[in-house]
Amino acid sequence: MSETSATSQKLDDIMMAMDVVDTLRHRTLVVESELGTDARQEDMVQRLREIYAGQGIEVPDHILLDGVKALEENRFVYEPPENSFSIKLAKAYVARDRWLKPLVAVLVLALLAVGIYRFGIVGPANSAFKSDKTKLTQTYTQALGLAQTEWARDKIEAIYLQGAEAIKAEDRKKLGPIVSQMEAARSTLEQKLTIRIISRPGELSGVFRIPDNSPGTRNYYLIVEALDANNRPVALEITSEEDQSTEFTSKWGVRVSEAVFDRVKADKSDDQIIQASLVGTKEKGAVRPTYTIETIGGVILKW
Repeated sequence: MSETSATSQKLDDIMMAMDVVDTLRHRTLVVESELGTDARQEDMVQRLREIYAGQGIEVPDHILLDGVKALEENRFVYEPPENSFSIKLAKAYVARDRWLKPLVAVLVLALLAVGIYRFGIVGPANSAFKSDKTKLTQTYTQALGLAQTEWARDKIEAIYLQGAEAIKAEDRKKLGPIVSQMEAARSTLEQKLTIRIISRPGELSGVFRIPDNSPGTRNYYLIVEALDANNRPVALEITSEEDQSTEFTSKWGVRVSEAVFDRVKADKSDDQIIQASLVGTKEKGAVRPTYTIETIGGVILKW
């Protein structure tokens, strides 16, 4: 007999033995208590022989006996493997159609969120912060080179120190306005401005105040504005003597003596035009105006 024929015969015997076991399990021929002795095994072989003969199937006795022994030994009973880590991985792999697509979708959304945050928010913010740091240094150098007065240099240094602290703290929100302030200071230093009393219909040229702590006195103010060479208003940093608030404004009230106030009042009363409206300048390289009229030093921002 060839090797192939022998292998086929052996396989047929195994299949037949499995069928015998299946027959024993599904027919009420025996219970487990009936197995275990040679006499009972022979009896089971005989009863199985009769069952198969009744079906027109001839089964060799050794196969029937092998089937009886297989049932007794649970040889063809499937016993599930222990639920080990590798088994869990295998089960997860088999069930991948249920969890793989949702997992991939979640990962894609997470990557998109990270990408949007990194390249849409963090990236531009970092770029803007880096740009502001460069602007602060460049503008500081330019402004310091323009400054012609000690007060102007001190002002530029003070702004730069604020910016340096914001950079050290990586305070992006604080740095931006400081850079704008430095740029405004540089722009102011670059310009020569004239300070004139406002003399237009519908606008006040002067006001007076009665201090709360001195009801019997009056403080007089001329309302002035800063103008460039083309008579365009330019904002300067002005601090009010009344509440110490500081604003960038092109108009403010400068405090003068009653005599100066009356002289300007008389100048305007004849034709509603102030002939001697020029009362000061803001020189290039300076950040504060200087006045050509007698002033008492205080200013106001509201009237």
